[in-house]
Amino acid sequence: MARTRRWDLSEEELERIALARKGTITAGAAVRALLRNPRLAGEAARIVADSVRNGLTTSNSLSSLITAERARAVVPDAATGVGWYDEQPFLDALAPWTRPAARALELGCGAGRISRHVAPLVAELICTDMSAAMIAEARENLRMFANAKAQTTDGWTLSEFDEKSFDIVLGQGVLGYLGLNHLLALLAEIRRVLRPGGVTVFNFMTIDDPLDAAQHLEAVLKMARRRRPHGGVDQAYTRAQLDAMHTLAGLDVVAPERREPGERGRIVIVGRRTKQ
Repeated sequence: MARTRRWDLSEEELERIALARKGTITAGAAVRALLRNPRLAGEAARIVADSVRNGLTTSNSLSSLITAERARAVVPDAATGVGWYDEQPFLDALAPWTRPAARALELGCGAGRISRHVAPLVAELICTDMSAAMIAEARENLRMFANAKAQTTDGWTLSEFDEKSFDIVLGQGVLGYLGLNHLLALLAEIRRVLRPGGVTVFNFMTIDDPLDAAQHLEAVLKMARRRRPHGGVDQAYTRAQLDAMHTLAGLDVVAPERREPGERGRIVIVGRRTKQ
């Protein structure tokens, strides 16, 4: 029987979760999370295998899952991603581009935190993630939506999907973890699967503002001291880089940036496939 995870928690529960998530994920914490959720063992093995085979660093999905298990140690039915940060600014930016007849593709859906809001707004929603454990939970969390389907992807190509098959491609808090070359390749794939006139809606961390740049530098210096190339901190892009990569991939930036309050330099960018 599918489990029911809760997204709406009390302030007291959110405070307990925030306290449980504090500090670095130690080896002991990782082991305890693996014991709590057997799905994570397979996830960890896959990440190690990917790293050996391809030199990929895919620690973000595993660290997110471990973080979720630390939260469930104090609130057993908490959904993965609950309380991480406010999703409403992204949803507000996405809303004008949704329509009842649209077919949408979500990248990096996680456990369905954004998906549950998007599914009622479109005809069909395909939710994807690199993490099999995340997809398993997303299927549980989205089972009330007949028009939502969740499946894994490799995080590099969208070869599972036909050309010109989606009206919207979206992702909240996902493309910002990609290096420039990876991002450019994926944007080109996204354009391929978009129908002419279709739109992309993604958020990114930018460092054009001096305060944003200073805060980001502090965060990456902390990561460097821990010898961590990834994990909880977005890539630092400039707006010019993002515009150039959208253009090179064949996507016109069609809406002004939407800054997300309280999220430092995180902005939402909307692109559109040229009509050809």
